[in-house]
Amino acid sequence: LFFLAYMHTRWRLLLVGMLGMQMLPSLPAQCPKGTRPNFLICITDDQSWESVSAGGHPVVSTPTFDRLAREGVWFTQAFATAPSCTPSRASILTGRPAYALEAGSIHNGHLPGHFPTFQELLEQVGYRVGYTGKGLDPAMHTLGGRNRNPAGPAYNVFHLGKPNAPPAGISSIDYVANFEFFLKNREPGQPFSFWFGALEPHRGYGGGVGVARGMQPDSVPVPGFLPDISPQLRVELADYYYECQWADMQLGRMLALLERLGELDNTVVIFTSDNGMPYPRAKADVYEHGTHVPLAIRWGQQIPGGRMLTDYVSLAELAPTILDAAGVAIPTRMTTRSLMPLLRSPQSGLVDPARTFMVAGHERHGELGYHPHRAIYTDEFIYIYNVEAGRHYPEPDTPALAAHLLEQMKGVLIMPHLLRKFRTHPDIAAYWQRYRGDRPAHELYDRQKDPWQWHNLAEDPAYAKARAALAAQMWAYAAQTGDPRATAADTDVFATYTFYGRAWQNTHSDLVQKERKTLGTYGGAEGPAGQVPPGPPENLSFRDLSGLPGQILGTLSWDLPAAGKGVTYYRLMLLDRAGQPMLAPLADICAGQGQWSFPMPVAIPVEAAWLGLYAGNACGLSKQAAMVPLVPASAASVRVFPNPSPGPLTLDLNLSRPMALHLRLRHPSGQVVWDEWLDYSAKQRYYELDPPALPGGVYYLYLEGKGTSLIKKVVLR
Repeated sequence: LFFLAYMHTRWRLLLVGMLGMQMLPSLPAQCPKGTRPNFLICITDDQSWESVSAGGHPVVSTPTFDRLAREGVWFTQAFATAPSCTPSRASILTGRPAYALEAGSIHNGHLPGHFPTFQELLEQVGYRVGYTGKGLDPAMHTLGGRNRNPAGPAYNVFHLGKPNAPPAGISSIDYVANFEFFLKNREPGQPFSFWFGALEPHRGYGGGVGVARGMQPDSVPVPGFLPDISPQLRVELADYYYECQWADMQLGRMLALLERLGELDNTVVIFTSDNGMPYPRAKADVYEHGTHVPLAIRWGQQIPGGRMLTDYVSLAELAPTILDAAGVAIPTRMTTRSLMPLLRSPQSGLVDPARTFMVAGHERHGELGYHPHRAIYTDEFIYIYNVEAGRHYPEPDTPALAAHLLEQMKGVLIMPHLLRKFRTHPDIAAYWQRYRGDRPAHELYDRQKDPWQWHNLAEDPAYAKARAALAAQMWAYAAQTGDPRATAADTDVFATYTFYGRAWQNTHSDLVQKERKTLGTYGGAEGPAGQVPPGPPENLSFRDLSGLPGQILGTLSWDLPAAGKGVTYYRLMLLDRAGQPMLAPLADICAGQGQWSFPMPVAIPVEAAWLGLYAGNACGLSKQAAMVPLVPASAASVRVFPNPSPGPLTLDLNLSRPMALHLRLRHPSGQVVWDEWLDYSAKQRYYELDPPALPGGVYYLYLEGKGTSLIKKVVLR
């Protein structure tokens, strides 16, 4: 409580100071012709609004977010439209509330093709688009007419390796190297829109990374909805805060890259998160720590900076904002408003008097099952309506689910030694009841006096009028923005959408009885009883159409597995020489297809030896993949000798056509230690390279040209 009180006070003081600043002149409503802006959108994974240092947090340090807030606009009342990654990200991409996205409204569903994304619309007018890290995930990407992630083509090839691997629990994806590779593959002068989906601070922490890097457990604030009775809780919260810092640091390196290229001030930089922190009564719940997220936007001199706004905004409004800034028509299916009037205003505080509330909703999230609710947030209150009053998170009824929920509870409560005592332990019984107990139909909380939403005022007669007014306001907004629970006769439509997760995540006893009537299936396959993952596809063949070294572009064909009963999708992956999956999946492909074509060339690392296609259903993937061999052109078409070398190197190139090659020698940390251009001609095969004197060790030689990306490991003595 002391931390939130301190933070609210600090925000008010900052706001007073900003209101006193000299007002800046208004800016033109559109960018000059021919100067379309770039977009860099950073979406962290599970970060609540207060986990930034700009608000005076006592532990976390986020200098990049603080810079965006200082040089741009900081929205202190920004809310996700759902407290779950898949629907929230779908909402950000489409400009619609999550509950208005049909099958896109649930965790691990799919986004119907008739909802266009801002990335797709920008691509249609000439933008280069792509993403690194986490796009619209987890979800089935190849339904509804799409053949890739709705966030764009994936750039997840480059990874951090030893000796500069990231700390335990943090993704090895080299976000910055992938962003740089994306930028190098643009046409000259081509504007870009890049989605940086940090996989941090999602759960899967390193067991003390934050403390090992200087965070003091005694200084770590514990939210009031968590039981502060175990030192291990503070240790894990420090891991969460450190991962917030890691994502912030990666974005800072991206901004530095844009500054070096002279493109930062023409780039709209957005920082936010898909939902709140991964703890009970936060993520996957509509309490404030589940939906209230950080949001700051910077756009050079195009918007007056240094402003803090208290207008209530939703992340669904980012899509029309981006199109508005780019001068692209906003389609009617994007039902939310652009934030450009707020961004261009010179005012601080509340700019639009109508923006004094926001609405969010939730239907289901993975193993937490089907638990629908709606919420409205104002300065004074939070009102929640639980659609199915009395529903609680049920007991696991399969060994697999029990084991999984036990692991989840270890992560949630950080007290394994107390797990068996959840219901009776005097220190945590009240917490357990609020986490897993029955929910009343109505919940009402005083947002100022009860920042943890712990004391329900819904049945207090003194608050009856407030509750009724908030409920009416919430349902009116929900109806206006296409919520089936406010407008449709069949309000149970959400239960009919296919969940593409694991079957046992659907096996809560009371959920089974309900969903069998409406679905009859689990994840598009048979129910969990007696079902097993399918066998691998058969007769896989690949016709490579690229003709270029270091990449693949072609068409795959295959037959249905002999053990194909219940196949709902296929997963395409790069495999190493041992046949083990590498990096992120290349694509998820719907089961109705027996053929798939790459939508764009994909760079392949030298370690990749096979294309592997798995068959999947609600129980998981086939144990083995159907495989076709790859001979990575980056290995077959480039040779460096001597290797190991005491210094000078000879480069043996055999490429398909002449091209200008950009050569860079990188330290494993990613630092470029040598940079040079080379004009390759088929008439000359051997080239002498003379990098500067460097410490002995492993380095990586990157060769990049138009349509070509080659990587070679080099050992210097």
